[in-house]
This record gives sequence, structure tokens and C-alpha cells, in this order.
Amino acid sequence: MRIIVCDILSRLRTSVKLTRSYCTTQTYVGCKSDEAPCKRLFNQKLFPEGISDYVTSEVLKFSPSIPVEEAITPPASWYSQPQFHTLDKASVFRKHWIPVGRVDQLKEPGQYIAGFITDDPYLVTRDETGKLQAFYNICRHHATLLVDDNSGTVSKFQCPYHGWTYTLSGRLAKATRLRGIKNFNAKNFGLIPLEVTTWGPLVFIKLSTDDTNSSDDLGVQLKEVKTRLDKMGLDNLRFVERRHYRVKCNWKVFIDNYLDGGYHVEYAHKDLAGLIEPKDYKTAVFDGFSIQSSSGNKGEKEGQDRIGSAVLFSHVYPNLFINRYGPWLDFNYTYPIDSENCEVVFDWYLEQDAMNELNSTEKEAKIAEDIRASEKVQDEDIVLCERVQKGLRSTSFEWGRYAPGVEQADHMFHVELATDYRDYLNNMKPEVVKQ
Repeated sequence: MRIIVCDILSRLRTSVKLTRSYCTTQTYVGCKSDEAPCKRLFNQKLFPEGISDYVTSEVLKFSPSIPVEEAITPPASWYSQPQFHTLDKASVFRKHWIPVGRVDQLKEPGQYIAGFITDDPYLVTRDETGKLQAFYNICRHHATLLVDDNSGTVSKFQCPYHGWTYTLSGRLAKATRLRGIKNFNAKNFGLIPLEVTTWGPLVFIKLSTDDTNSSDDLGVQLKEVKTRLDKMGLDNLRFVERRHYRVKCNWKVFIDNYLDGGYHVEYAHKDLAGLIEPKDYKTAVFDGFSIQSSSGNKGEKEGQDRIGSAVLFSHVYPNLFINRYGPWLDFNYTYPIDSENCEVVFDWYLEQDAMNELNSTEKEAKIAEDIRASEKVQDEDIVLCERVQKGLRSTSFEWGRYAPGVEQADHMFHVELATDYRDYLNNMKPEVVKQ
């Protein structure tokens, strides 16, 4: 029994980002079939019984071509049913560039960051030459995770199970007790690589090996965001703190909350509402991202120095938030855990010369005070999102409507989701999905 793995790893090998040969097109892995297209294998693992008619019908309930003034929101199933968590994994989080960490975490060879994008464990490191590398965090022997920590420093990656050892560039350097093995070449059993790139202080990876969504596309997608951030100051910043939050809601609920054009601010964020000018709040939508902006309150209220004279809140599809205000910038990343839980990670940055009038003790206290104020907004949002998730379970709620003057970014997010869903279904069931 054998199978010729002809697509998945040869495509990885020939990608401009992945120059090392980790496999050949004559790798025998023990299967009855004579061919195994990469997408088919992935799809069968995610949807072993195929895409159900139920999922298809629920996807088609939301039309990306209907304008926000006339559109209904996506059905509750998108946020509550396990099948849609699987669809998110397949059609969204495999396809797009996903932020996974910071460049400052990977300054030296051997430093690494690791985590999960849905069910896929990854690790990113700098190799012996200083080049950024990304791999699935899986030993090629029996799929053990190579590292458990979110970050660290190593000279090599050694599997804790049977000792298979890999260089920082992913090459299999040691695999003992293989006497008698046939059809095995160590050159073909390096770590499976992933595409990796950086933008500003962030590191992104992409699980899919498709030619779509190149790193250049990511740069184009973020060009307008960077232009606006540059005007407010992007480069003269230092990392301050990272915090993790587990939220009992679907990841899309958390993003919906962010994208409502400040609709909920006056009701749910009383302190924040007094620091920005509601009449100046604007939303602009673009291909792959949106920007919400406003001026700060012109008074001298407590906390106004944290917000400053202008705020910018940007969402980059699918799961990145960029928030710039006063001397602060924070990045938020939202990762699905399952259909009703997500993880949200906050990274706070501060302007290098901010608060220099304070001594070190005062500065430390002021930073802690500002982060507490920021976290208070986050805590308030968590309460809202978890309330929404509970409501979405009700048999009484099917779909809602948009407030078109403020929820344009929410609608665009749903259009992008629907497009990804339909593209994926069209590959799986082209006879059913009609744009």
C-alpha cells in the first residue's frame, strides 16, 4: 500500500517563501489511493462526511451583495453551531495571514514563539542565519508537540517523546533506532514549513500554501492603515505589556462588538464616552479592513491624557485590531477556541518619550493606571459579548438588522465572511453555491 504525496509538500517546497526541500513527490506513506490532492485531504479531515445541506443553506441566508440598508445580519447559526467553527477553520483561518506575535520576541537565533491557530499548532523562530522561519509545531514521527511554552529560546528542537531532533531551519538532524526502516530519507522529514512575514512590529503566518494572499497582498491591505498610523506615530513605540483573556463567546461576536461604529459606547462605556466626541465618530470601510476614528474630548477630564486629541480603531480581516490613542497603541488578536469560546490577546505599546516628566516610580504607576482604564473597557465588552452569546442560543432569535449609519464595518465584516464561506463551499459543492 502506498501513496504518492504529490501536491501538498511539493507546493510547500516550491513556494518562494519556503526554499528548503523537505519532501519528494515519491514519499510513500501507506495508503491505498494512487493520488492525494492536498485540498481534498484537508477537506476530508475537516468535513469527513462532506458539507451538510444545513450548513450550505445557513451560509446562503446572508447575501454579500445586498447593501447594508436592506441587509439582514447573518443567522445565529454562524455564531453558535459547531459546524461553523469548522467552516471558520477551513475557509477563514487557513486562508488568511494571521498575527501570531511580535518581532521583538524573535530578536536572536533560537528564540521562538508558539501557539495554535484553531487546531493547528505552529512555532516561529529565527534560524542559525537569523532568518525568520515558521513551522507546524509537530514532530514528523508521531505528531507530538515539540514545544509547549508560548515562547522561549533553544539551540534545536527536540521531540520530548522519542528524541527526534530538528535544526532551527527545520531540518531533521537526528532520529535514532531506525534500523530496518525502508523508503525513508531524513531529507524528506524536516518540519513542515509555513509562510511567515512581518508588518511593523507584528509577525504573521499563513497556514494555506495557496498562491492567493501573498505577503505583498498583506502590505497592500495594510497600506492605508499604516499611512494613518504614521501620522499619529507608529515607529517611536516600545512594548509594555501583554494580557490574555478567555471570552465565552464566538470569536465573531467579539469582532461584531468592536465594529458597531461606537454604537454601544454611550451605553456600555460611560467613562470612555466622556473622553471622545460622539459627533466626530466616523467609520470608513475598505477591502479587507475598516477604520473608525474620532476626536478626543477637548476638555480636561480625568483620563483625557490617555485618550489624547484623536483616536483610531482599525480592524484588519479576519482577527486583528489596531487601536491608537494618546501616547498608546494596542494590538488585539482574537482566536477561535470552539463555537462558543475565543481567546483575545492584548499587546500594549507606549510612545518612547511619553511620561518623561515623571520619575520612574510615578511613570510605572501611571502606566499601570492607564492599562487598568483600558482593561476596564475590555471587561465591559466581555460582559456584552457573553450576554450576546447566550442570546444567540435562543430558538427565538434567527437574525437581526443593521443601523446603516454606524454599522457599516460590521456589515463589511459579514460580507467578507460570507465571501470566504461561499468560496470554500463553491470548491466543495459547486453545483449548489451560486453567487
